[in-house]
Amino acid sequence: MKTIFKHGINVLFVMLLLGTASSTTLASNTDSTNPTEQHDDWILVQQESGINVYFSKFSSDGDSFLKVKVENSTYKNMNFTWNLFNNDTPIIVTEDSMQEVYTQLASAESRTYGTAFTIPLNTEDSLEQFSIRFNSFN
Repeated sequence: MKTIFKHGINVLFVMLLLGTASSTTLASNTDSTNPTEQHDDWILVQQESGINVYFSKFSSDGDSFLKVKVENSTYKNMNFTWNLFNNDTPIIVTEDSMQEVYTQLASAESRTYGTAFTIPLNTEDSLEQFSIRFNSFN
């Protein structure tokens, strides 16, 4: 009986130790290098021909920006062109001032836009105002 009790205490101690270690690991996985930067909360906004489109709002130094992620959910490589619109106004998405974006994605690959070239948001902008229009699929 004494051995079972000791074993139970040891198991409880190990569980507490593991719980503390996992919460410490979760806390250390947050990015504390830039306290003004909000982390990604991706919202699925559109699906077409196996391409999922996600939007994320982020802020840095008090300014808000939009990031766009396109994801190939098919089992084949996809080539396509697309434009980003705020209501009906086209938005420049690439560093070379192109409005139409040509994207190649392997199966299950995703790509994010708005990190190297930021897409600024006004305070009155909401994610619902933005949309992607696909022009071609190959």
